[in-house]
Amino acid sequence: MEKVLRQVLEQVVPSDEERAFVARVAKQVVEKTERAAERVFPEADVTLQGSVAKDTWLSGDVDIDVFVLLPTKLTRDEFREIGLAIAREALRDYRVVERFAEHPYLEGYVEGLRVNVVPCYRVDEPGRWRSAADRTPYHTEYVLKRISGLNDEVRLLKRFMKGLGVYGAEIRVGGFSGYVCELLTIYFGGFLGVVEAASRWRLGQVVVDVEGYYRGREEELSHLFDSPVVVVDPVDKSRNAAAAVSLDKLAEFIAASKAFLKKPSTEFFLPQTLATELAQADRGFDILCLWLDGLNQPPDVVWGQLRKTANALQKLLRQWGFNVLEATPWTDERGSGCVLLALESSQIPEVEKRIGPPVDSDHAERFLQKHLNSPRLVRGPWIEGGRWVALVRRKYTNALQLLREKLARGGREHGVAGYVAEAIKKKLVLLQGEELVKWFSQKPELRELLTSFAERKPSWLRKNAG
Repeated sequence: MEKVLRQVLEQVVPSDEERAFVARVAKQVVEKTERAAERVFPEADVTLQGSVAKDTWLSGDVDIDVFVLLPTKLTRDEFREIGLAIAREALRDYRVVERFAEHPYLEGYVEGLRVNVVPCYRVDEPGRWRSAADRTPYHTEYVLKRISGLNDEVRLLKRFMKGLGVYGAEIRVGGFSGYVCELLTIYFGGFLGVVEAASRWRLGQVVVDVEGYYRGREEELSHLFDSPVVVVDPVDKSRNAAAAVSLDKLAEFIAASKAFLKKPSTEFFLPQTLATELAQADRGFDILCLWLDGLNQPPDVVWGQLRKTANALQKLLRQWGFNVLEATPWTDERGSGCVLLALESSQIPEVEKRIGPPVDSDHAERFLQKHLNSPRLVRGPWIEGGRWVALVRRKYTNALQLLREKLARGGREHGVAGYVAEAIKKKLVLLQGEELVKWFSQKPELRELLTSFAERKPSWLRKNAG
């Protein structure tokens, strides 16, 4: 165990040179934002927040979060307008993307580092929040008071969760945020304390109350928070800091914690890129892909639209007799994305047996009329087990053919989300077989995405489950 953790720490703890570089860029961005605030709205304050301020960031994996604190006297419209104006002025020399949480903020890249300039209200005391971002300065203050000596323990937990794929509160992940990692580390006293506790958790509702606000009254939490994990926010006892964590991500964290304690390995933290190429592999099921370009919307919007589209395609295929095993959305957050579909088979039999209503049902006559007059009737109708039954020829036997026809005009009538439908109208790209593999072999991230989708097995489980 000690050897594994030592090897991981060598990878995740920033070197002195890297620290100096990040500190210089952070100082540069803070100063640019301060100058921007002076020009746009002198009443604003500028502070460094996030993992850089708390010294819990990972080597080679760092975001710089600069917050612009604005007075509460501003209306919501004034707040948005002034906050974004300051952010745009601060990052005017860099490529930027407008992001959305509860309200918009800007993301830019400075000397290769991702920088977020985020407006929030300058609230006088906890509880008087005007926006979700208002809590962040209080989060930073709280963690800084209690994190001493545990910084590298937080790094271990973050890297562990990243390796498992359960890190990140974004909608596309549904996992544990960096702040929740810090709170868990503080509460359980270190990385191993968290993992040992997690190995004993049961699915239901996991409760972590760092400040003991509900000590002896834990049953109240099930009424306050409908969530598989409750981490009571120390700076706001009415908030669940782990509200984003899904049941599946919690379950995977529990399973991986048990497996890690049984057989420690760096694979949990630093999974190796899979060598599997899939090309001619016969896996017993078929993979189809709807590929999309021109998704030029904020990433959270794109993820939501792709998730809605994945559900719609799954429903459409099942409606026509195809057994869909899974539908997974993905985007590179730079304008491209896809929906990957795993089907039991993309080619189904030409005929299907339709089970109708009981012979004494009011709907029996309608079933008979529909099928007796159908040009696709092959056999019957006949009675079997007290019900009418008919054998009919399918309209679609090939999933790709079905999707091409139904998505020809964008697919809005079948539940495809708006921005996705517009992208489909411009160019419909459906991939399968060798063409799919060739397309996904162009970039490492796509190759890994396809392999991960086909394997559908956590990397740590491949080597450590036994």
